[in-house]
Amino acid sequence: FAVMGMQPVGYYDLTPAGVPVHSTAFRAVHESALQISPFRVFTSLLRLELIENAELRAFAESVLDKRQIFTPRALELIDLAERQGGLTEAQAEDFVLQALETFRWHHSATVTAEQYRQLSAQHRLIADVVAFKGPHINHLTPRTLDIDIVQARMPVHG
Repeated sequence: FAVMGMQPVGYYDLTPAGVPVHSTAFRAVHESALQISPFRVFTSLLRLELIENAELRAFAESVLDKRQIFTPRALELIDLAERQGGLTEAQAEDFVLQALETFRWHHSATVTAEQYRQLSAQHRLIADVVAFKGPHINHLTPRTLDIDIVQARMPVHG
């Protein structure tokens, strides 16, 4: 997210709500940058230590250990951005294309239906995070600084 000028803002422990994750939001932090792009991404990390069944926890860890959600080129570009203090325009365009691959839909799961049921019995979010090749996308929100205005206008646009 730093490659895109986004910084972590806030920390949310969702375990009191029964959701086994820590979360933070990444967004621009300067007013001028927010006016250009108020986009934000809430990112969560699954807390495997909250899986009560030790065998199921070990299984989930082994599945996640095999997963790489970023392309090799995206990782190269992140490293390059860190070393040179940013990316050139061409590198940034390449980075966006590579980053989009992170969110590509996958037609198959990484676990069997029975394994998914076992994970889901612990918590549905655990199953959704572990069972698929890419990141779990919870929901998308409009790109705005004033969500109340957007929500009020939504019915007008169907």
